[in-house]
Amino acid sequence: MDSDISFIISPIEDPTFTIPKDDPFRKDFYINFHYIQVNFPLHLNASNSFSACRTTMNRIFSIPCDILCNCDDANTLLYNTFSSMPISPHILKQILLEIGKYAKEMIASNDDSWGMNAKLFVYTWYIEDEDAVKAVLAMDDLKKVGMDQSSCYSMDQCSICLEELFKGSKSECVMTECLHVFHKECIFQWFKRSLTCPLCRNDKIF
Repeated sequence: MDSDISFIISPIEDPTFTIPKDDPFRKDFYINFHYIQVNFPLHLNASNSFSACRTTMNRIFSIPCDILCNCDDANTLLYNTFSSMPISPHILKQILLEIGKYAKEMIASNDDSWGMNAKLFVYTWYIEDEDAVKAVLAMDDLKKVGMDQSSCYSMDQCSICLEELFKGSKSECVMTECLHVFHKECIFQWFKRSLTCPLCRNDKIF
């Protein structure tokens, strides 16, 4: 499994966003936090390639400004606050340093907004089979061949499974750059072993 993150911080400029003023003597810094997780599970076969699943969460956190500015354990407070989000500990530790630094800079500059937008994007790839990934990439560049075009080709059977083309459950067919036609499922399985044409061994197949 591989993962990557993108973290963006900016001042709150949305006029519809209002910061609560419950206690005029208490100054809290408000963090409008957006968590976006995108998973790319690879359920690879001849018919599909990559499917994406996106999860989005939004929370507004309030952190006392005096703690952000003066307390050495401010990051501990932030960690406890953000622990309610489904963020892995190593990613959370990484972004908390940036949140604390940005908040202190805004407070030190006498910024009256007392708030920030924070967006965390987490991308995860689940690699089931690297050979299948290569096969899918190759399949995406093959030309689809329909049954109405069957008379244009001298072959009437798939040279991989030796069954008739354009018939039965394997009726979907594709053509390589070297003009050889195969069942889509058959050539997908072949590409997992070798990225060459099963007939002429040409490596310029797409």
